[in-house]
Amino acid sequence: MASILTPGFGHDFHHPRKELQLDQSHLLYQQEVSGLFGIHSHPDAAKLTCFGLYALQHRGQKGAGIVVSDGSETLQHKGIGLLPEVFTEKALEYLSGHVSLGTVWSSINKTDSTLDLRPFTAYHKGRTISVANNGNLINTGPLRTKLQKEGDIFHSSIS
Repeated sequence: MASILTPGFGHDFHHPRKELQLDQSHLLYQQEVSGLFGIHSHPDAAKLTCFGLYALQHRGQKGAGIVVSDGSETLQHKGIGLLPEVFTEKALEYLSGHVSLGTVWSSINKTDSTLDLRPFTAYHKGRTISVANNGNLINTGPLRTKLQKEGDIFHSSIS
């Protein structure tokens, strides 16, 4: 799993209730369904991430997303389609920041929703976190049900 934490978002974030006990037998990695690329400490992080995603596009051609941060603001752009369709020059100009995380993705689900595109970004108590993963958990159904019963909210249909 890869993530970006914006400065000021304390890398000591800890939420004991969210720690789920999983052993490795529950994980299924399908590396052919996504590609991840990130840049840190570069003023053109989004453009460089887009170039990196071009090299990984064979790992996912259904959609793509990039999230960037300048340390105080987090911006993202996601879309269904090939990289040139998703990341126009205008879209890349909008994504200003020195830290970026990008993904290319091929859906194993039957949905075409941009809500399912990674990276996922969440805003909570004035803090922002973006997460992308490479692979799939095969026990997400029971985990999702358990977390929803505890009051968690999900914004994608991935399960």
